[in-house]
Amino acid sequence: MPPAGKVWQREDLSAAVTILARLDRMDKLVTPDKPLLYEIGSIDVSNFKGRENTRLPHIVLYTKDNTEIIWGAEIDAWSVHLEAKDEEKLAKLYNYYKEFGKLSGGAKYIDLRTPQDTIPLPIDKY
Repeated sequence: MPPAGKVWQREDLSAAVTILARLDRMDKLVTPDKPLLYEIGSIDVSNFKGRENTRLPHIVLYTKDNTEIIWGAEIDAWSVHLEAKDEEKLAKLYNYYKEFGKLSGGAKYIDLRTPQDTIPLPIDKY
């Protein structure tokens, strides 16, 4: 929460709500009996768009037992930061959840930013 008198950044809130909406949609499709969304305790958007430090994750979700889920850039900005696609981030998160039955699963953090596919470089043409 921002201190009293400080204005909320609308883009921050919108980015967090967009991620929550995607999680809700995935819960209905993939885990309707035990929604993953119920394990999310908070979302940190204090470094939204890298305003505090461009090298740190822009959005981080925290489970209720404080496991960090490093989301990275906001929805639809993955390509600018060479991160995994948003759909890939969701797939990784739900695969982890299905495998362990919970998001903590003994991990200190879950980093969703790394793409599964390699990024093609100009040298790959030759």
